[in-house]
Amino acid sequence: MPSPSATVAPEAAKAVSPDTQNAVPVLIDFLNTVPHQLTVVLVALSPYISKIRSAAEITSWRSSWYDSWLFLAVWWAVCLLAEASLR
Repeated sequence: MPSPSATVAPEAAKAVSPDTQNAVPVLIDFLNTVPHQLTVVLVALSPYISKIRSAAEITSWRSSWYDSWLFLAVWWAVCLLAEASLR
């Protein structure tokens, strides 16, 4: 009687191997699977995406504490001085 592992098709064994489950994404795989137009748009928007990410890190206190405290001080100044400037 053959062993159970001998009856498994090679394609099925490859699909369940631990190497393919924990594979690290590679940039070339991303570039090959994403349409060219989307890649061009993402590259064109990268400076804006970077600034949004930096702002999100500062407001969530994931960047340096100095940047976050400075942002908090500016926010308080805007809130306190907004009434005087709108009069």
